[in-house]
Amino acid sequence: MDIIRLALRRPIFVTMITVFLIALGVLSLRRLPVDLYPEFSYPVLVVRTSLPGAAPEEVEQLITKRLEDTLSTVAGVKTMRSISREGGANIIMEFDIGDDIRHQEIQVRAKIANARRSLPDDMDEPLVFRQDPDDAPIIELSLTGPRTSSELTRIAEDDVATRLRQIPGVGEVTLEGEREEEIQVELDPLRLEAWRIDARSVVTAIRAFNRNDPAGKLQGEGRVWLLRSLSQAKDVLALGEIVVGKTGDGRPVFLRDVARLSAGFAEVRRVSRAGTAQGSTSAVLINILKQSGENTVAVSSRVQSVLGTLTQSLPAGIQLQTIRDNADLVRTNVDDVKESLIIGGILTVLVVLIFLRSPRSTITTGVALPSSVITTFAIMAVAGFTVNVMTLLALSLAIGLLVDDAIVVRENVFRHMTMRQKDPVAAAYDGTREVILAVLATTFVIVAVFLPVAFMGGVTGQFFKQFALTVVFAVLLSTWDALTMAPMLSAYFANITDPGREWNFLGRFGQRVYRLLSDFEHVFDRIAASYKTHLAWMLPRPWVSALVGLSAVGAAVLGFALVKKSFLPSQLGPVFSVSLSGPLAVPLDPVLQTAAQVEKRLSEIKALNSWTLRAGPGFSGNASINLTVTVAPSPLTLYAPAAMS
Repeated sequence: MDIIRLALRRPIFVTMITVFLIALGVLSLRRLPVDLYPEFSYPVLVVRTSLPGAAPEEVEQLITKRLEDTLSTVAGVKTMRSISREGGANIIMEFDIGDDIRHQEIQVRAKIANARRSLPDDMDEPLVFRQDPDDAPIIELSLTGPRTSSELTRIAEDDVATRLRQIPGVGEVTLEGEREEEIQVELDPLRLEAWRIDARSVVTAIRAFNRNDPAGKLQGEGRVWLLRSLSQAKDVLALGEIVVGKTGDGRPVFLRDVARLSAGFAEVRRVSRAGTAQGSTSAVLINILKQSGENTVAVSSRVQSVLGTLTQSLPAGIQLQTIRDNADLVRTNVDDVKESLIIGGILTVLVVLIFLRSPRSTITTGVALPSSVITTFAIMAVAGFTVNVMTLLALSLAIGLLVDDAIVVRENVFRHMTMRQKDPVAAAYDGTREVILAVLATTFVIVAVFLPVAFMGGVTGQFFKQFALTVVFAVLLSTWDALTMAPMLSAYFANITDPGREWNFLGRFGQRVYRLLSDFEHVFDRIAASYKTHLAWMLPRPWVSALVGLSAVGAAVLGFALVKKSFLPSQLGPVFSVSLSGPLAVPLDPVLQTAAQVEKRLSEIKALNSWTLRAGPGFSGNASINLTVTVAPSPLTLYAPAAMS
């Protein structure tokens, strides 16, 4: 079917198709999720094991080496490293790029299940998780107030975390700095020896009896009752009634007979604090994680709406503050790229107007911009893309390419009307047919450049897939506009051969603008004549051109070698992180002393708003201090990191 003839014979039909596609794009844009970057994942799995009380050497011999021998048989493992520390170990497995990490996770879990019999019985079940960007908290809150740590923990868990977990899109809510209640059992060696009971028997008895187990079911008439044995102790007295052994004459020995029991709190291993320039205080930090695949901005909006009412319902004196919200960074970056996209579109239309000097020709070619860009959002929605920095950057890059085909068509149609004296409809048909191969060639060259980028492997491929395909979608849509809307508008709208007449509707101001555009064209003609002179001088001297070209290539290679390289550009904002790491097996008190020095240095930053601090053993067992610092969004932000050095 001749699409050009269809556009000229059925202009209303083609126009309605274009309007329909734009309407789809507008609806899709309103529903597209907004995020900072496209969704991507690393081919890394972490196996975390825990054996409380075990020394690092025991952990390595009893757990780490056995699991490493088992997990090394998993297909696709690229590298494997482990960190054994007091009470547990971490095994980090990196797989080949392109492997399905979810399938590998299933294999790893199966291997661990097979090796479970060879591991210590009293160790906790190993945990397997992916290093997924979605596993990072999107919102960090601090809960402070004139209460004890246990009271703050209860409020954070019962009043705050419980409500936050009910919000759609929230995957997990974790607490840091909380104090967990526990019953402490201190064995008396003399009593154990007197009753001839060893410590392991006591531990076994507590584990066996301090638990609730299913006990089957009881079936009656029209009803079934599920039975459970309720043996878990609820207080110190109930726990003391557990039988841990027998005397020589068969009398039971209770836990209270061989140990001192008391209600207390779990050992403090990590400390969390929140502070401002006026000072710091103990805090419970609340981290909110989104569900995998959920939109950061949408989840953040729901959370913030709930926090508004939740804060008012807290007890007097309790403050719940938002320390960090990743959605703010997403909104800022996306809005910046949107602004650049709009400015780029306006400048593109102005450049076209300057060179064509015709408002109607500018509209004819400029229609491709909103039509192609907005309709691209509909295809992005079908493809499962998000509005992020990469997709908007792709549209910004494509802005200058979208009008190329329409300009070629419009220029050739105008040439047929002026030089060959054809009527507008015939000129539109013949002019478009004449350049259709050039238009298609230009489009498919761009597609050939960007389409292979979408099939790159690894994390880079995941990152640039949406970027490349967005460019391809937009350019293909611009070809539709060039072969339908451009000839149709040239025939029925931009059918005036004298550009000066088009400015008459603005009166004297319009004629003045047209004279300015004509003066620019005269200047450009002089530049073209100068270029012609220089070209005539260069053609007999090809070595000059070759020397200039080689110099440019050499400068490009040198610049590529000298320029700094990174996967993502560094971002400067009002919220940033500070991390300090120390050696293994450092007691908590020296870490807290260092943390106090850090807090003192922080209080000297003039632009400081607030901070949160976590101090204690880190992921690998090393002493660590992690801070989230918020400063005023001003030029002083540039100097905030320097103040910490």
